[in-house]
Amino acid sequence: MPLRAWLRRTAIACGVLAAMTCVDARAGDPITDALSLVAQERYAEAHEALEPLVKREPDAPGVRLLQGILNAREGNYVEAIAIFEGLRDDHPAMFEAHNNLAVLYAKLGRLDDARKTLVTALELRPDAVVYANLGDVYLQLAERAYMRAHEIRAGEDAAPDKGGQAAESSEPTPTPEEPATVPMTQAEGPATAPTAATEELAAVPTMQAETQADTAEAEKPEVPDEPEVLPAQASIENCIRAEWFKDSDSAYEVAAWMRVRGATEIKVRQEEREAIKNHHVYIPPLASRAAASDVAEALRRQGVSDIWIFREGARANGISLGVYRNEQYMRRRVAEIEALGYSVVSAPNMKAVSEFVIEASLGEDRSSFDDAWETAFPEQAVHTFNCAERI
Repeated sequence: MPLRAWLRRTAIACGVLAAMTCVDARAGDPITDALSLVAQERYAEAHEALEPLVKREPDAPGVRLLQGILNAREGNYVEAIAIFEGLRDDHPAMFEAHNNLAVLYAKLGRLDDARKTLVTALELRPDAVVYANLGDVYLQLAERAYMRAHEIRAGEDAAPDKGGQAAESSEPTPTPEEPATVPMTQAEGPATAPTAATEELAAVPTMQAETQADTAEAEKPEVPDEPEVLPAQASIENCIRAEWFKDSDSAYEVAAWMRVRGATEIKVRQEEREAIKNHHVYIPPLASRAAASDVAEALRRQGVSDIWIFREGARANGISLGVYRNEQYMRRRVAEIEALGYSVVSAPNMKAVSEFVIEASLGEDRSSFDDAWETAFPEQAVHTFNCAERI
């Protein structure tokens, strides 16, 4: 079934995906107004209707959910995913966050992430629509697997014979392509016996040396090491690493792109790294608990909400001003409190994330590959490293 069909069934707006947002909404409040405007596809007006509530309670789950829905309906999928991922992390039992997130993962081709997210949603609440969505994701994963299998078989069928088969050919004179089998055999690994390959490599420079110097057969010089060493040296200087890919599907698609453009020995690996989870905004510790209480009360009188006092730890007697996943909202909060005359700190909370990297080898000429990479993936980090350092 086409992806767009099951996306329609999820209906990113009111209804199933916005059910939590609609709970307890009363006529005339910003959420009800915004939901009505979303249903009419009047998105700019929906943002305006929601803005007062965003300023007052930017971290409220219902507000964040509606922000994600608005972004998704407007096609801002990256921002919408960030919002739904934040809701999922901060409120793991929030069914709507998981279901919305799965829809957008599938929209961007992140099928494995969509599958995992739908499974989690079903653990929270058995739902017919989610079961149907999960079935469609499995169908698309199966189709992708069959396509890859076909591509691999086609590549194997088109690959030239290796080893000594070229020497056993019935053709009396080798074709221009046959000498290429020698470096291919050599590159596959030094663990194999090098005698046959060495003899073939030696034949070319030795015959040239005899022709150019007109020497006798007995005076044939020893074969130098350079013909064997140079290809390896060229490879050592041209290993690349591309990072970070959030899902395996994206990584393998880029790996296939690399292979078409001459990359070899491609490996996709999952690694963990530290990433920013959210930003905690707070006033540094004051002299005493009483002093912190006085400042907190003064802030409340000036209309500042969502504050509490740290009771212990390195920040004891400091005043928390909220936790923000969105850096823009964090900076807005800092500016708001600083405008009232208080010193404010913003500190990132880190988390371990598991993402994917690609490592591959390239030939000596990198210019065409680099140009194509910059065009296809201008924001994706890639750098060169010594192939000897590969894990």
